[in-house]
Amino acid sequence: RVSLLGFGLGAIATLPAARHTPSHNRVCLIAPAMGGDHVLRTVKSNGAPAPLRAEQLPDAWLTEAGQMNAATNAAGVVQPVLILQGPADRFIDASSSLSFAAIREAANLPIERVLIARADHLFSTPAARQTCVERVVRFLEEPSAPRPAPRPTAGASA
Repeated sequence: RVSLLGFGLGAIATLPAARHTPSHNRVCLIAPAMGGDHVLRTVKSNGAPAPLRAEQLPDAWLTEAGQMNAATNAAGVVQPVLILQGPADRFIDASSSLSFAAIREAANLPIERVLIARADHLFSTPAARQTCVERVVRFLEEPSAPRPAPRPTAGASA
């Protein structure tokens, strides 16, 4: 029962790992950077200090991260996915995971997206952190259910 957990920019590595290793049990993404625009916001200021400086990351990584395709990652990950986000996150907007969740729902793939009240990017208040940890633990302890067959997406060939 090995599961994957990615935080922030770690979602960029977690999703392809889950896609290429379907034997993992579950995938949990906490405050995930999803899609090029949201990745670039973590290295450029959007009114708050950027959490990372672009010079801290390899150029090739930034290029690949900026080209992340939500559709490929959403439909290619067969494991149940939990996304936890804070509506008060000033670095990764909570709306960044909406298209990912919608694609999974349309493909009949298990997805749960939870906003933790008053949580910021680091879930820095004790209450937000406790809620986050409890929700992750509950998700990881859920019994494994048979995975539904994904529905074909538009433009996919059989």
